[in-house]
Amino acid sequence: MSVIWPLIIRQFWRFCLIGVGNTVIDAGWYLWFTRQWHWHYALANVGAFLVANSCSFWLNRTWTFAAAGPARVPYQRFLMVSLIALVVVETTLVVGVQWLDKSDLVSKGVAIGVSIGFSFLAHRQWSFRPAGQ
Repeated sequence: MSVIWPLIIRQFWRFCLIGVGNTVIDAGWYLWFTRQWHWHYALANVGAFLVANSCSFWLNRTWTFAAAGPARVPYQRFLMVSLIALVVVETTLVVGVQWLDKSDLVSKGVAIGVSIGFSFLAHRQWSFRPAGQ
């Protein structure tokens, strides 16, 4: 086995652990926005995403990928990848609710699953790539 695979596996599990925590944050804010404040599910999803995304950047930057240096460019990249993932999640959510007549919570769960692989690879290869690589 290549020396790089243990690193990738460790990073993936850390990414997933942070993802679980951020999913709890995201779901908590989503439930608060939809059930307490009565926001439309699509708007609530964006709001919850923004809160969880901020937590995700800092945890992944420091723990998963151990990135160093200025945070501006990595954060811009992280946000761009995350916004693409948000479009995928939002589309999956709307399709599930509007076209497939599934509950918003079931659709939200499926949407989260869809975005995990894409997000890990994009953040690993681009968002937190060391400068000059």
